[in-house]
Amino acid sequence: MALKKITPGLSDKTFVTNKTKFNSDIDLSFNPKPGSLGSDNVQRGDIYKKTDAAAVTQSIENILLTNFNEKPFEPKFGSNLRSMLFELNDDFSESFISQIIKNSIALWEPRASVLSVKLYADEELIRTGSEFVVQNINNIISIKVEFLIRNLEGTFTASVNMNRLR
Repeated sequence: MALKKITPGLSDKTFVTNKTKFNSDIDLSFNPKPGSLGSDNVQRGDIYKKTDAAAVTQSIENILLTNFNEKPFEPKFGSNLRSMLFELNDDFSESFISQIIKNSIALWEPRASVLSVKLYADEELIRTGSEFVVQNINNIISIKVEFLIRNLEGTFTASVNMNRLR
């Protein structure tokens, strides 16, 4: 037999309410807010926060720029795109890279759903014999990800530029 505790003056009805969840994160530039002077004449202040769309956009950019094994205790965090910059040009297709980006964002950023991924490169047509070959001359790839954020209206874009330095 189950017992039910009854508290006088309180009802046992359950109320369901909507709660709006705000997206927030720290700004990774770590610029301090202007604060007050401490006793040692050093200005103290908090750091800025990114909220809503800016927080999710920053998170997506971090996922794209992070290689595997860079984040402690999360060896598969990121998209491992920088490792592809050192591979041959014909090893990976644009659709393969787009799928990697979509999968990594779906796995690590549940607040966003990807609409499209566009890749741009500084390319030049180079004549080899009787054919022209497209070659990435500056080893620069620009990635633009268009996405939706849950609980927010509109589409947003995250842009990342990656280059290989020698």
